[in-house]
Amino acid sequence: MLVNVSDTENGSKTFHWKTSYPTATYLVSLAIGKYDKWTDTYTSMDGNIQMPVEYYTYPNLTEKARYDWKNTVDMLKFFSGYIGEYPFINEKYGMATFGWVGGAMEHQTISSMGYTLVTGNGKYEDIVVHELVHQWFGDAVTPASWKDIWLNEGFASYGEALWVEHTNGKDALKNFMKKSDYSFFMGTVYDPEGYIFGPTVYKKGSWCLHMLRGVTGDSLFRQIIRTYYEEFKYKNADTYQFQKICEDITGNDLNYFFNQWIFTGAGRPEYSYSWKYEKDDASTDLYKVSLLLKQNQDDMEVYSMPLKILFKTNAGEEEITVFNDSRSQQINHSVKGIPLDVIIDNDNWVLKKIKKEENN
Repeated sequence: MLVNVSDTENGSKTFHWKTSYPTATYLVSLAIGKYDKWTDTYTSMDGNIQMPVEYYTYPNLTEKARYDWKNTVDMLKFFSGYIGEYPFINEKYGMATFGWVGGAMEHQTISSMGYTLVTGNGKYEDIVVHELVHQWFGDAVTPASWKDIWLNEGFASYGEALWVEHTNGKDALKNFMKKSDYSFFMGTVYDPEGYIFGPTVYKKGSWCLHMLRGVTGDSLFRQIIRTYYEEFKYKNADTYQFQKICEDITGNDLNYFFNQWIFTGAGRPEYSYSWKYEKDDASTDLYKVSLLLKQNQDDMEVYSMPLKILFKTNAGEEEITVFNDSRSQQINHSVKGIPLDVIIDNDNWVLKKIKKEENN
């Protein structure tokens, strides 16, 4: 918080800032220049605190930034409701343009925004979301080591997806995750190789959370996120501690999930499937569908995942969930009506490649 500004005898000014929260050293930044400033207000979830939301912009970008950043308070409300109260509620949040050509940085309580990201048409709202979510994951909860950097970047990237879902619905989430699939990711999510701030920790890290949500369901996933934040707020955390919280809340051993997606696996399942059907009973309108599902990838023998299977018939649609944990799996299911199509993972909860073979 800005405590005071004092004038000196030589005509300069001295700015005195203070923070009352623990701060990771890499989240400290000084941005000094001729800024325009304006302020919004965020009201804490309990209604007791009116927190300033402060914006600093180069004067030639002010009007554009007013448009690009206009949803910030709504974002604060949404993520505080989803994760837990904004972690620096007794100080502020804000954004300041700075001299990066592109990119941004989640400096604690005031994100630094590269000046080329201010366009006046909302083009880079995903980055506004990304840096805000870092205030929870990266700033309040800081990774124990650089091996755990996906706990920063994967979480902030999935925050972008959650905001898209909140504002535009489930189909928008599905499309957003498709765009986050680069078809190939190099190395593992945990302890990434080479340049650590690459697509693997950002995009695949986001996909890991999306798939975890697909495994646990919405309610437990949100409980995991909130518990992880509350338990490690103003502390460091590593991936093993995050896994333990996931297992404690779900009551399930998730070693298979973390091993294949985060610690060891560097690929994805490559599915192929075919199906056929026959009349189930001459006296009913049921048909038995026989589905053969295979995994063909080379990097790992089996990716074990729950898969939703959608059956489309002339009488409607039906979806079931099966746990796929073998290279070749025969699935038999009876449906009402003549089968027209079978779709694996229609809502896109699994990072995969998939090919439909000719029906037998």
